[in-house]
Amino acid sequence: MSTIADPIELARMKHIAFISDDTAKAELISDALAWIGDPDSDLPDPDDAPDEPPSGGGADDRPFTARAFARMRIATYSSTDRAYAKLFTDAQACASLGLVVLDGMVRKEKSGGAPGNGTAAVSLLDWLTEALPAVPVIVLVSSRVEGLDLRLLKRRNITSINIREDNFNTAFKRALDSVARSGPPALRRLTIEVGDYEARYYMLDGSVVRDQGSYEYRNMTELLYLLEKTNSYSPMSDGKVMPDWQDYFGQLGEEIFNSFIQGTIGHYILRHFQDNDDDKTRPDPVEVRIDIDVGNDERARLFGLPFELAKPPEYLDSFLCTRVPMARRIRFVHGTGSDATHRAKHPAGPPPPPRRVLFINASFQGEAVVRHEITGELVPIGTLNRLLNTPDELDVVQSFTTPEENYALETVTVVGGKRGETARELTKEMTRLVSAEKFDILHFSGHSITLPDNGGTFLIFPDKSGVGQGVSVRVIADWVREAGIRMVLLSSCSGSSLRTAIELMRTRADAVIGFRWDVNDHACVEYFDHFYRMHVKQKKSIAEAYCGACRKVRLSSHGLPIWASAIAVVKD
Repeated sequence: MSTIADPIELARMKHIAFISDDTAKAELISDALAWIGDPDSDLPDPDDAPDEPPSGGGADDRPFTARAFARMRIATYSSTDRAYAKLFTDAQACASLGLVVLDGMVRKEKSGGAPGNGTAAVSLLDWLTEALPAVPVIVLVSSRVEGLDLRLLKRRNITSINIREDNFNTAFKRALDSVARSGPPALRRLTIEVGDYEARYYMLDGSVVRDQGSYEYRNMTELLYLLEKTNSYSPMSDGKVMPDWQDYFGQLGEEIFNSFIQGTIGHYILRHFQDNDDDKTRPDPVEVRIDIDVGNDERARLFGLPFELAKPPEYLDSFLCTRVPMARRIRFVHGTGSDATHRAKHPAGPPPPPRRVLFINASFQGEAVVRHEITGELVPIGTLNRLLNTPDELDVVQSFTTPEENYALETVTVVGGKRGETARELTKEMTRLVSAEKFDILHFSGHSITLPDNGGTFLIFPDKSGVGQGVSVRVIADWVREAGIRMVLLSSCSGSSLRTAIELMRTRADAVIGFRWDVNDHACVEYFDHFYRMHVKQKKSIAEAYCGACRKVRLSSHGLPIWASAIAVVKD
């Protein structure tokens, strides 16, 4: 007659492999497990969760807790060579393995060899990832281990813990709970704060800050040179693409990556630059935020750096904005670097997709004039080419109100596009609409211009006189505020400026998507087709939709730089 084994006994049949020759660390682990296993300790009831470790399989999908590990016996191996000889060559011993606790500085040989320097531990981790991917692993560290960060990214049931933690028992319990998780990986939010002389970075795994630090800029003169270089360049001139733009962006992207990304979050996103179609261990989902404090003039001007183009030198054809969901955030209060409130709370979920669109058809050809916001002088703008594809762009937006697109959008209200209409009449109609109705998206298709020296950013409204009139983005921000608009899409050239971001992010808007340089209006149609499809129909986040649209357009329109020009700014 068969019997069902007691769950406590099942846990005791498993064992923990402790790989280290450090007796002090062995005592630390033993004490922590004793505390976790103590029924009087303030821990969840073991009966509330399965007692079998994750590698045991089974149909019970309830979360596994740390206490079950405390019921396992500990087997110690004094070197990685000894672990290979006594444990990993024994199929029965491997089958009963419930956890590996690995000293990051363990020796390769038991005695007589060189002191541990991390090489042996990293080599063993590579083997474990390939041979025993289901067995949880905890790595003990006291200083940085070269190559460990990349190994931690290759599997979910692994984590590291600093042996110098103030409350090691509690920290070890958290580590056990972490490696015992099942299900899809949590979204990792990677944030870089652009400081005066350094970049601070944070990595959130779900809602837990896993890593943080700072990276001093190697050369401020170099950064200012990159900024000047960016501001003085455009990949398009008179509607034609410059022949050297791809080489130019490649060099610029490598410099941005080396200056801001490599020493901060580089190792967390490096695998996203690879083609992972044949890789069984795909990279964990991540989103990147670039935070810029606009309360400081020196930092604020760094908004002009093209972070979206960052790329590792070894990947010739991969850029950040086409590989990793990302967006910029601007902060209006001067940051101290110690306020982690916005990092400690991970959003519960994306907001519902916007449904009601206010579409401005501002297709126009001819001269234009804008009023400088500092001097008050009228500034004439050169000849603006007619946008031939605005009707196609409107068709794309309206297509998402059809049953074929599952009514992803509710309504599209169109302003502009009337023959003989004056800029004043168009402005008046906009003012009336936003005061009477509420909208979710403002989609502008037309021309825009950003003047140097804080002269302002303007959308150009067509006028029957043949001279287009500039409408300040400050006015646009008032409309956005009054209509409760949550997202602004600027399908126009040179509309994604710091002034645009500041004015629109002060309203109720959650995001603004625009372009840094001149763009091809045909490519804009395709870009926003992909963006709407991903965001409002597939309900992806703004960062995901932004990245996906950049990637799709780059693949289909490789000779056009619109993907390199796009910028997303969000509140979250």
